Amino acid sequence: MNRIAEIREKAQIKQGDLISALGWTQSRVSNYESGRRVPGLAESRAIVCALNSLGAKCTLDDVFPAPAELCADRREGERRTADRRQGERRHEERRAEAA
Repeated sequence: MNRIAEIREKAQIKQGDLISALGWTQSRVSNYESGRRVPGLAESRAIVCALNSLGAKCTLDDVFPAPAELCADRREGERRTADRRQGERRHEERRAEAA
């Protein structure tokens, strides 16, 4: 899901102004806002650029947040990496103590 409409409305940007800034049709923008269509990376960047040019202060991640499961997977991967590094440090400490 995306936050195009939420960020646009919070910045008091009319959909028509966003449409004009992008040079797209109303139905295209509406479909993206409602989630009926998913914009590609180039379109997503254009949307963020247009929102910022119209006064919103947002990033790609603000408008198109990662799904929760991706965040959970990333956190799990980071935890495993931290655990592995901690184990490596302990191993090195033991080797240093034994020497």
